[in-house]
Amino acid sequence: MPDIPWRSGAGYDHREYTVNGTPLVGEVKKTLYSISGNSGQSLYAVTNINSDGYYWDLVTSLKNDTTGENKFTVSYTTELKVTVGTEKELNANLGLEFKGLSVGIGASTKTFSQTETTDSKTYTEEITVPPGTTAYLYQKVYRFKTWMWFINDAWAELSRVGGWQNYSPTHVDGYVEIHAMEWFSSPTELTGSGTVSADIITSQVDFKWTRQFNNTTEKCQEYLQSHGATIPSS
Repeated sequence: MPDIPWRSGAGYDHREYTVNGTPLVGEVKKTLYSISGNSGQSLYAVTNINSDGYYWDLVTSLKNDTTGENKFTVSYTTELKVTVGTEKELNANLGLEFKGLSVGIGASTKTFSQTETTDSKTYTEEITVPPGTTAYLYQKVYRFKTWMWFINDAWAELSRVGGWQNYSPTHVDGYVEIHAMEWFSSPTELTGSGTVSADIITSQVDFKWTRQFNNTTEKCQEYLQSHGATIPSS
């Protein structure tokens, strides 16, 4: 790879960038189980992915106090970290929900790769630092709130799973940070915060209505209870 250039301008001036609210930027539906036959039923999990902005993580600072250019070798790692909800079994494979996901944040669109989501990879780069200069190497870290909810396909209808004797959705909360394959070096240390916009999507998941948890199928109740879902109670 070529030497990492100095960068500045929109999206590079502050340490942290927030978005207004937590807009929906991704939605993934998957099957948790499916039973065929006369008593056929299925349970689906829908993960709402909401942007919470991003920040620049300081990987290292490199000081060149000589009178000539100096080259330094540095490394950084791409990976996805679940920082909230790690104790929830249903969050165990959240990286799969982000693999291949394209999100528009700021002036660009980011598509997350395998090494940023389900796997991790360490990269080594060479940075040329001018004389009498300190270079600060930053890696971009995207932040997302996740909210998983459930649809019970039974009795020939799709019902969102509610709470115990109420209609608040049964759910699993999570928070994800993706250490991306995006980096730059700055001659100054970043501080403060700014704002960016995110491309909002509309939910494409259909269901007929919300059914109270206690009125869903026995299989649905057993599955969600045994897998640690949050079941709101009256």
